[in-house]
Amino acid sequence: MIKATKKQAEQLAEIGLTVKDLNKQPSWLKIEDIATIQGVNKGGCMSGAFMPAVTYYDAKQHMAIHGDAILDYIRDTFGAIPAHEKDFWGSVCTFYYSLAVETWCTQFDLEDVDWD
Repeated sequence: MIKATKKQAEQLAEIGLTVKDLNKQPSWLKIEDIATIQGVNKGGCMSGAFMPAVTYYDAKQHMAIHGDAILDYIRDTFGAIPAHEKDFWGSVCTFYYSLAVETWCTQFDLEDVDWD
């Protein structure tokens, strides 16, 4: 669960958001701080901002448990599930889990919010 100081809550309000908005995460996602959302938006999951989506073991575990919900989220967002060219299961899992995480994070434009 993401928490914010009073100052951070005020900064969120200035851009039309609340901490509750950031905590309305899908069941397949557990982001615990604003810096993670900012990092994913800046460099994607592969930048190291959200490691569970890019390590084969973790991505496979998430897809095994939440795969239907993750693929439904992608389908609902894009209208279809994009093709993936690799046939290695770990690569498939990291592709779709990263896509879902990055898509969820991009709805929040937090680049100009000071979190220090």
